[in-house]
Amino acid sequence: MAPSSKPVALVVGASRGIGRQVAVDFAAHGYAVVVAAKTVSDPSKPITAIPDPKSNESTITTVSHEIRQAGGEAHPVQVDVRSEESVNSLIQQTINRYGRLDVLIYNSGAIYWAPVKDTPLKRFKLMQSVNPAGLYATVHAALPHLKASTSNHSSSGGSGGGGRIIV
Repeated sequence: MAPSSKPVALVVGASRGIGRQVAVDFAAHGYAVVVAAKTVSDPSKPITAIPDPKSNESTITTVSHEIRQAGGEAHPVQVDVRSEESVNSLIQQTINRYGRLDVLIYNSGAIYWAPVKDTPLKRFKLMQSVNPAGLYATVHAALPHLKASTSNHSSSGGSGGGGRIIV
């Protein structure tokens, strides 16, 4: 496919909260946005109203719909950042659709607000697989495409903590 004439932003963890708002803002500034997260809506059900952005009703499906209703360009892609295969598929779908990737925002995060003594090992492992490992897998898969872009940017933050990634 020929590269998109618009810059392309991939926002991972974009189903609600900060990630949702980042996706909406990029679209409002003229970007084609890939809205990625684990949470999707049933595509056979019509979206009659935009849900509360902080609720579990907010999904990549509803966020993409909201962006398109406002005149922007958005494409939802389900991803499980704990799976390298799923992350690689996300990046490939982005490139197949738009031909480029200019901005990567990693906003996925798993948290558990409890002292270590009260945190089950299973929850700790989930946080490790989503926060540092998911971030690493996503940046690693996206890096060749970001380097090919003339305006590459990558950032992590929000839900899982982190900071700016220098590519």
